[in-house]
Amino acid sequence: MSKKKQKNEEDAQNQEIRTIINNDKNTEAALKQEIKSQNFTLFLLK
Repeated sequence: MSKKKQKNEEDAQNQEIRTIINNDKNTEAALKQEIKSQNFTLFLLK
């Protein structure tokens, strides 16, 4: 495999990993927001 092709494949894999990490971070942020919202609802119901 040529060096350029190997580099392109590595770059693509790294981009895929970054995308997965970012998706995880976005999911985590959404879940934290959901928990805050539910906690606020519980607070209002007390």
